[in-house]
Amino acid sequence: MIEKRIADFEKSDARVNPPLNISSERFREDAQLGAEVDYQELLIHYQNADWEQCGVLIDRLLLSYPDKQILLDFKADIDVQLLLRKMSQDKSKAKVWKYVFSTLAFLGLLVVTIVVIIYFSQQTLISYQRQLETYQTQVVQVQQENLALLENQARTALQAGKPEASLEIIAKIEQQDPENASLESLRSEADAQLELVEVYDQAMQAMSQENYNAALEIFQQIKLVRPLFRDVDYQIAWIENHKFVLELMAAADKAYQQKNWSDTIQSYEQALALDTSLNSPLVKEQMLYSYLYSIVETLSKENHTIEDLERSGTYYRKAIALIPQDRDYISERERLQQLSLELLISKNYQTAKNLLGDPNHSRSTVAKAISFLKYASELKPDNQEFKSELNKAQLYQSVLINIEQGKLAQAISVLEDLARFDRQYPNGMGTVLLYEAYVAQGLKLYEDGFYLDARKVLELAELIAWEDRENQLPLFLVQINLGNTIGKLENYKDAVSYYAYAFNAIEDITEKVDNQFFVDILAKASELAELGDYDEAYSAYLDVIARMNVLFDFQDVNVYTGDNLLYIAQKYQSTIQGIQLYNEVDFPVATRNQTLSIPALP
Repeated sequence: MIEKRIADFEKSDARVNPPLNISSERFREDAQLGAEVDYQELLIHYQNADWEQCGVLIDRLLLSYPDKQILLDFKADIDVQLLLRKMSQDKSKAKVWKYVFSTLAFLGLLVVTIVVIIYFSQQTLISYQRQLETYQTQVVQVQQENLALLENQARTALQAGKPEASLEIIAKIEQQDPENASLESLRSEADAQLELVEVYDQAMQAMSQENYNAALEIFQQIKLVRPLFRDVDYQIAWIENHKFVLELMAAADKAYQQKNWSDTIQSYEQALALDTSLNSPLVKEQMLYSYLYSIVETLSKENHTIEDLERSGTYYRKAIALIPQDRDYISERERLQQLSLELLISKNYQTAKNLLGDPNHSRSTVAKAISFLKYASELKPDNQEFKSELNKAQLYQSVLINIEQGKLAQAISVLEDLARFDRQYPNGMGTVLLYEAYVAQGLKLYEDGFYLDARKVLELAELIAWEDRENQLPLFLVQINLGNTIGKLENYKDAVSYYAYAFNAIEDITEKVDNQFFVDILAKASELAELGDYDEAYSAYLDVIARMNVLFDFQDVNVYTGDNLLYIAQKYQSTIQGIQLYNEVDFPVATRNQTLSIPALP
């Protein structure tokens, strides 16, 4: 290449010592070319690869030296370099344009991306701002609710009479909201209560020193100022109650010293019901002796009520529970206890006998009698008389229950057992009750159509009725019942005989009847019976029985729910059947208040 040539040329010493075969003319041309300024600049620019400048210089030199081979070589090499440079520049421009287009596309994409990012950023910012606003609103709301809660707690503490706690809460409110409108009123209330706390503490101190009057006065002053402050109401009530208890205790002790046992017991029991902590050994001892002396005092009287006896029984049980185990006064207590025990046993037994002996007794009074007999038997378990009386009373009670429940067969069975012990138990009422039970059962069998069974039971009632000659009505009615029953069996002869027995037994009464029609049909029935015309006599007697109310005297009696017709009938010389014939009333206990028309033979 041309560079190598130039290098070889420059390195050779041909310019100084030209070859011997080179002509002088060529030498002169070479020397002249080397002296050219353009040539020298060409060499410099060539070395610096300044091809554009080299092209300009070589073109000028070729004008002067058109055939100079070295210049032609330079020209060819420079053209090649320029061509290469141009190609490189064209390629660079293409790259530049490609780069420009790529850059522009990137910038466009970047712009779009930035726009999208900015849009979504704006949306996110808007959403965030909204969330922030919501959050801020929620924070404000929570703060307000917290303040309201604190304010409520402060007021609650004040209502409970705890100003110290309230002040702590008030400080929290002030820390969160120094301008809170409630601070002034809350703090003012707390300060006022702090003053009341000091007064309250003074009252409590007075109470601890048992200065109840002073404490009560202070509490009442607090209540005037602040009615709901702390437990002022409770403290006032406690003091008043305690003062009342102390008054009762003092009254009880005074009554004991005066041997007023009833007042002692009443005062002590009332006081201890209000405050059991005052039950000291001295109080127990005084109550023990008061119970025992009260029993002796009550039962030593000739007249006493069932309530007195029941109260004495209660006192005895309470006294037993109070008897101490130590030996102090043991002999006196034992003597007093034994005395009250004997009196209590005797009075219980006697009261039970009196209740059962009362002709107007009821099932409830029988139950009370059983209770007294049980108590007497428990206090003296080896006494056989008590056990026997208790057994009879319990049997009698079961009779009454069975009769009230309509269980006549069971009642009759028990009455028959009871008759083996004491046929008249209690107080002659046993046979009366057995008669009424027989009659009631016989009438039921009659109504059910069991005439033979009814006759057997009614005949048992007739046997009992024969024993009572003072009251003729039971025998009269049971014989009428027998006549009716036998008539249903179409045995008119025997039926007429029973009717005749019944009316002949009260002939003195029938003769005084002021009812001619009744007298006539009764006379006709008797006449037919004597003639042996039993069918006609039976019919005539049925007419007489339908009008037999003219035989009776009637008395109006007020009865009340639960009254037993047995005792009413016994009292007015009547029978339960006689009462039921002319009244709507259940057997044997009245179920409502009413006025009964009680029949009796004059």
